[in-house]
Amino acid sequence: MTPGNLEVKGSVVFEEYYNNEKATMEAFTPDGWFRTGGQAVIDQMGNLVLIGRVKETIDINGVKHLPHEIEMAPAEHEVIGSQVTRVVCFSYRTADQPTEQMCILYVPTNESQQEDIDTRMALQDSMIKLVMLQTGARPSLLRLVQESQLPRSTLGKISRDKLKTMYENGNFATQIRAHDTEVRQYRRDRLEFPVSETEEALMEGFTSTLSLDPEAFGVETQSLRWAWPQSISFDSNGRLKSSWESRCR
Repeated sequence: MTPGNLEVKGSVVFEEYYNNEKATMEAFTPDGWFRTGGQAVIDQMGNLVLIGRVKETIDINGVKHLPHEIEMAPAEHEVIGSQVTRVVCFSYRTADQPTEQMCILYVPTNESQQEDIDTRMALQDSMIKLVMLQTGARPSLLRLVQESQLPRSTLGKISRDKLKTMYENGNFATQIRAHDTEVRQYRRDRLEFPVSETEEALMEGFTSTLSLDPEAFGVETQSLRWAWPQSISFDSNGRLKSSWESRCR
């Protein structure tokens, strides 16, 4: 089912914004339909199903993704779905990033929170891999202990807009630092270092070109799993290729 923009018309819909012609023109189509800003689909039973807001669409390097579709993948996954109680996808962007980024926020089940670090890392690995297969982009992960920490709208719905603002304003900085520290230590404890000059040269080229922490990247590290930046430009790919070619001559 392909989602469409939800527009409404009828006697219960207001006609215009008071003394604001520009807002009225932006809100209504030329033939009088009000643009609600929502997206919806007609399901197989003929019911109208609201799926989100147009402005919540995530644009990564020109490719648009719908948050609710991304959320459904881990939530409906046989293994991941049994270990989380809530999955929320939202976009964010900082001043130094050329495009929007994607964050997957999840709340683990009470049982999952008691698991050892290997199990927790396996869960995160599975979530990252699943989302990358779906979107081609590597998400950031944010783990919250309680669902009550999620901001909600006046209607009681989880607000992606509020999550985005909170994330960009640093409200989750403590959780992010704790997560990054745990992951970094987990990587370092399991690193395998280069055993040949070729491996060492390739490793040096990879980490320096992509600005990765050499102490958190070993020869066995799966780049897409742990260390690959969220948005790799064609320029970075070209520099990486040139770096490898020059070191392998």
